[in-house]
Amino acid sequence: MGEPAPEKLKRGAYSGQPVIKKSDKKLHLGCGARPLEGYLNCDLHNVPGANDMVFDLQGPWPFENGSIGGIFSSHTLEHLTNYEHFFKEAWRVLEDNGPLELELPYGGHSSALTDVTHKKVYFPASFCFLEPGYAKSVFNPEHLKWGWHFGLNYVQVKWSGKWKDFYRWPLKSVLIWLSENALFGVIEEMHVNLMALKSSYTVEWWVKHRRRPANCVPIWHVMEFKEKEKRRDA
Repeated sequence: MGEPAPEKLKRGAYSGQPVIKKSDKKLHLGCGARPLEGYLNCDLHNVPGANDMVFDLQGPWPFENGSIGGIFSSHTLEHLTNYEHFFKEAWRVLEDNGPLELELPYGGHSSALTDVTHKKVYFPASFCFLEPGYAKSVFNPEHLKWGWHFGLNYVQVKWSGKWKDFYRWPLKSVLIWLSENALFGVIEEMHVNLMALKSSYTVEWWVKHRRRPANCVPIWHVMEFKEKEKRRDA
């Protein structure tokens, strides 16, 4: 994982050099009946007491360019047919270096495969295409057309309940490898931490400090996601 962003990058910008102003507006996309404090809670359906805005994520998002300070979305992306549109719109509305945090089922778990409303399954490496330099790292010029770049800070993978006791097993490192490459159902969910790279300055800084190929993913194995603690019942 790259070094922490310098303070002048945290202040955000839409293009060119970073600017001082930073947006305090944060979006919770696909909130359903479980809103988050301090977020603008958005969903396709109008759930009483939960939604601040109702709109379709697969259409134009009703926010100005660079006007959003951060986005959180839980178990929504996998329900969308056009994943490219989601990332294009997220990149457009986020400020420079604005965080995009996603929670979704791990592709190798039954929860990702058995829900008939899921349009696509995802793994940690599924998000590498968002990185600048990805086309070169995989020797595939088809990816050169992608220009809505995000930096992939890390992916947390959460173990399913029945496997948590084995995480303390003396041969944990072996089980971690098996969970990512061989055993089905060990990993249940993912938390993906991205940041929008919108100015040439930010892209150059990210590529310089990434210290890994664009097609490699920093993965953390965890038992719980801290973002769950922010949720409250409607």
